[in-house]
Parts: sequence; C-alpha cells; structure tokens
Amino acid sequence: MSISQKGNYIKSFLWPVHKHEKRMLIPMMIMMFLACFNYSILRVLKDTIVITASGAKVLPYIKVWGVLPGAIILTYIFAKLSKRYSLEKIFFMITSTLLVFYTLFVWVLFPLQEVIHPHQLADTLSSYLPKGLEGFIALFRYWSFTLFYILAELWSTMVMGVLCWGFINQVTKLEQSKRFYGLLGISSNLAALVAGVSTNYLASFSSSWNSSLRIFSVVLLFSGFLLMLFFKYINLTISKDNPEILQTVKLPIGKKKKMKLKEGLRYLFESKYLLYIAVLVIAYNLSINVIEVVWKDITHRSYQDPAAFNHYMNNITTWIGLISLIASVCIPKWLSKLGWTKTALLTPLSMIVTGVCFFSFLLFHKVSNSLIFGFTPLAIAIFFGAAQYILSKAAKYSVFDATKEMAFIPLDPDLRLKGKAAIDGVGSRLGKSGSSLLFQSLLFGVGSISACVPFVSVVFLVVGVFWISSVRNLGKLFDQKSVDETQDSPLSAAS
Repeated sequence: MSISQKGNYIKSFLWPVHKHEKRMLIPMMIMMFLACFNYSILRVLKDTIVITASGAKVLPYIKVWGVLPGAIILTYIFAKLSKRYSLEKIFFMITSTLLVFYTLFVWVLFPLQEVIHPHQLADTLSSYLPKGLEGFIALFRYWSFTLFYILAELWSTMVMGVLCWGFINQVTKLEQSKRFYGLLGISSNLAALVAGVSTNYLASFSSSWNSSLRIFSVVLLFSGFLLMLFFKYINLTISKDNPEILQTVKLPIGKKKKMKLKEGLRYLFESKYLLYIAVLVIAYNLSINVIEVVWKDITHRSYQDPAAFNHYMNNITTWIGLISLIASVCIPKWLSKLGWTKTALLTPLSMIVTGVCFFSFLLFHKVSNSLIFGFTPLAIAIFFGAAQYILSKAAKYSVFDATKEMAFIPLDPDLRLKGKAAIDGVGSRLGKSGSSLLFQSLLFGVGSISACVPFVSVVFLVVGVFWISSVRNLGKLFDQKSVDETQDSPLSAAS
C-alpha cells in the first residue's frame, strides 16, 4: 500500500465526509457538542444536589412521581406544539424555557431553600409514615431540588433526544448516517470529557458550593445560547443548499396523518419494528437504573459533602467522555465490519458483564469481609459499580445512540418523528420508572437499598436476556428495510 493510499485509508476511517457535506455536518457536530456538554453538567449537578441532601433513596421516587409525569407532560406539549409550529420554533421554545429555569433555580430558589422547603411538615410526616417511605418524604421536603432534577433529566429527553436527534434524522440519509453518526458521537463524547475537566477546574476558583453553582449556571446559559445559534445556522444552511429537505423538517406533525399522542402510542405497540426499539430503550434505562441507585447509595457514604461528591462525579464524567470518545472513533469501522446487529449488541454485553461483577462482590460482601488481592469485597464492588456506570454511559453516547438512531431512518418521515417522540419521551422513562417502582415496593418491605440487592440483581439478568433477544430481532428487520430502501432508491432504479 502506497503512502497516498494509506493516507486515504486513514482519512476515510477518521473523517469519512465528502467536501460538500462539511457545510452541514460540522455545525451539527458543534450543536451536539453543546447539547451534550450542558447535559453532562446537569447530570452531575442534579445528582449532587439531590443525593447529598436526602440520599440515594429518593431517586426511585423522583423517577416515578416526578420524571415520568414530567416526560409525559412535555411529550404531550411537544405533540400539541408540533401541530402549530415548525420544529425550529419548538426547539427555541423548549430550550430557552429550560435554560431560564436552571438560572432561576441557582440564583433564586437554591439560596432560599431553608425558607421554601417545608421541613417541619416533612418531620411530622416522618413520625407517622413507615421508614420505607423516607424517600418519598424527601421528595416533598426538598421540592425545589426535585423540580431541578426533573427538568435536568428532561434536557436529555427532549433537547438532546427528540429535538436535536430528531432534526438530524430528518435531514440525514441512511447512507450518510453510517458515516456521520460516529462523528456526531465523537462530538458528543468529547463534550462529556470537556465538561468533566472544565467544571472541576472552574470549581477550584470558587470558595463555596454556592459560588460553584453560580459559575456552572452561567456556563449552562452561555452554552445553551450558542446551541440555539448553531441550530438556527444549520436551518439557514439547509434552506440555501437543500430547501426541499427543510420543508419536510418544518412540516407540522399530523398534517398528513392527524394522530394524537395516545393514538401514536397505540400504533407504537402495533408496530413490531418500533416495539423492538422501545424494548431496547426501556431495557437500557431499567438496567442502568437498578445498578445506579445501589452504586450511588454506596458512593454517597464516602462523599457526603456536595463539593466533594460533585468533584468525584465530574471525574466519572471525564472517564465517560474519554472511553465513549474512543468508542465513537471505532463506530464507523464496527458498523462496516460487524454490521448493525453485532455493533448494537456491544452495549448490553458490556453492561451485563460489569453488572454481574458488581452484584457478585456486593452480595459476597454480605457474607464475608475478607480481603481479595488486598481489597475488601465492598471496595471491589464500588469499583465495578463505577466501571459499569462509566461503560453504560459511554456506550449510550457512542454505540447505543448511534445504532438506535440509525434504526429510525428507514421509517416513514411522519412515523419516524412520532415514534421517536413516543419512545424517547416516554419509553426511556418507563424503564427508569419500572426499576424505581421495583425499588419502592422493596423499600417498603425491607426498609433499605442494601437489602434490595438480591432481588434487583435477578431483575437485571432477566432484562439483559430480553434486551439481547430484541436487538437480534430488530437487526433482522433493519437489514430487510435497508435492502428495500436501497432497491427503491432512484439511483438503484436508474441502474
């Protein structure tokens, strides 16, 4: 192989983009960087604020009684807005509203927490209600923290999932997705790496946790403003280069088929293809949640100060960004060599292996505390819990998101956006809420998260089996739809 051939091979591997595609792809990469950068900060902030105030026991209650209703309400609002406004206008409405709330929380609600939180009433409820409901009382006691957690989660669901990825899916062809989505994943994962490092660096200049929060809020607001600017720029670029594509993006949902949200959800369960995608999303969120709650409960015992907990979780975010960045570089080659199915299987397999190790050492810790290679079983369990959390998040921002988003592309444009809104807006919450309901019932019976471990470990394994089966079945349908789309394309017909 000559030097020029090697250079072309490396370029095709690292940057498989045609010259005329750069004008749209590079702004898309910046847009995804900014969206993921904000969520990486929000993800750590919401955990720090809630867990250091009331412990990880509150998480199952927030995800059922807060995040799930919030996702359903926002998805309903999105469906209503889509009948009247273009996707561009909806993007600005939802993004700006969330940014305003984050700013209001940090500068107004958080400083007034001792005044606005009903501690006396919560103490009274604690004296009457069972111990297993302490998490639910904490949700009520720190209601402003709960609200911040909910709306921080909805940034991922609506801004990153439905709006950014929904827009990208609409303007990207299937052939381009195999080359573009790995690069978009690299941009997103680089954002997590930068967010973890930069927030710890900025926090080093602050004298208190309150001042750190204010710095983070300014960063969020500035990054969100840039996100909206680049989204506007991409729309202007497409309107000049490919105006026919933009027309389909701006088409209000339901203009061709006036389908209400509940009808869309019913159709979701009537479509085997969309149902398999929903199982993937539900299984991922359920799997990560059953381990996440237990791991964060253990970790909080070592990092009870908000600043220390935030610093530790930012280090975790840095590792997530680094590993997912490496994985994203490899995605185009994996998709080319392994195909969609085997690439999509990497996520559940990596999560199951680390999850089994985590639960095994945690259960062994209950039996014996003898040292293993100089470490206690609990210390090893915490390590595998962190490894599982890092790999699961890294897989989501690289392999999982890329393969999932590719699965939507062969669908009809109207069904694609509606199905995506239903799956990302509600399906992801069903997974988290399902595991949270499991924790709530177990907490009511056994009283502590540590006592729930034997039960949730079994659920974790069962979900993993269903997940792998759904990936294999969806892969068969995806390959068939991809073949059909290729055969029906104008280029294929001309040849």
